[in-house]
This record gives sequence, structure tokens and C-alpha cells, in this order.
Amino acid sequence: DTKLVNETSCTQEGTKPHSVVETVKVSDTEFAMTMKMSIDSPERKMTTTQTIKQTFVGKTCSAAASATAK
Repeated sequence: DTKLVNETSCTQEGTKPHSVVETVKVSDTEFAMTMKMSIDSPERKMTTTQTIKQTFVGKTCSAAASATAK
């Protein structure tokens, strides 16, 4: 598939955290991830959204390149 959505909600002592993580395959070498998180508590409400895009070196390379210490 080209899209994966993972949603989590719960209630703990009056606080309601909620998160949605959406991962989309852009191409064979690239994907985008959007993370939306919100917290609703008696003291405050907060919402954050973060989007990242990951591009791999090539179609057959999905791991980080090797590094050597100098």
C-alpha cells in the first residue's frame, strides 16, 4: 500500500492525549510522514503537527551509509 494511518487515543486522570501518524509512499525512494498530536487536560490544551520527508540514496538502499571513525 502507499498510505498507512495509525491513530491512538486514551483518557488518563482527565487528560486526553490523541495522536495520528500518517505515512505516505511518495516513490520507491521517498516517503512522507505527518504526525499530529494533541493533549486536552483540565490545565491546558495543546496541538502540534510535524511533517518530515525521507529520501533514500537509491532504490536498493534503505539503510544509512556506513561511517568510519577518524
